[in-house]
Amino acid sequence: KELENILKIPEVDGLIIGPYDLSCSMGIPGQFDHIKFIEALEYILEACKKYSFPAGIHLVEPDVNLLENYIEKGYKIIIYSVDIRILDVNARLGVERFRELVNR
Repeated sequence: KELENILKIPEVDGLIIGPYDLSCSMGIPGQFDHIKFIEALEYILEACKKYSFPAGIHLVEPDVNLLENYIEKGYKIIIYSVDIRILDVNARLGVERFRELVNR
């Protein structure tokens, strides 16, 4: 409700959406496909564009397709995952690929 007032504060340089924080505050924790969550993201991004304000988002899953999607939508600040998640996902993919090669 106060988003546009916040975007007008000269001392504020940008904002970053924490998907878990936002979804929890909306009462739909982790439900990133929920229509209310998607509409909230769209509202925030459009308000930022209206005021030429850099919008950011934390992309929790290390997914280059989602990264590309966020860039195309107009996010200017993107936090790409977290180190432990990047290691976890890529280690699992490596083991999976290894098993495929060994079991040919």
